[in-house]
Amino acid sequence: MVAALHAALPAAARRTVAALGAELPAYDRATQDTEFSANLERAVEMALAGFLGVTGEGPLTNRTMPSAPAVDAAYQLGRGEARTGRPIEVLLAAYRIGARVAWQDLSR
Repeated sequence: MVAALHAALPAAARRTVAALGAELPAYDRATQDTEFSANLERAVEMALAGFLGVTGEGPLTNRTMPSAPAVDAAYQLGRGEARTGRPIEVLLAAYRIGARVAWQDLSR
């Protein structure tokens, strides 16, 4: 199951970014700026892979945190938002939208 979910990550990341661009005005450039969209897709895919990483083989007590690259990507997203001057609520809304879309996508 985990392998199948990993294989579905690129498509889930694309749909998540498309939803962010459509639903969150602060991210509407994801529909127009291909570099921004690609960077955002990579960050989303890394975040989802980090989540799946804690579901992998071995005792859960050894896998309670996402991988260091996934955690770093989350920090980078927060730093990026701070540099643009947007309030943290925008990033939290993006996480909520992303979680909803990814959950719907990957649960299929």
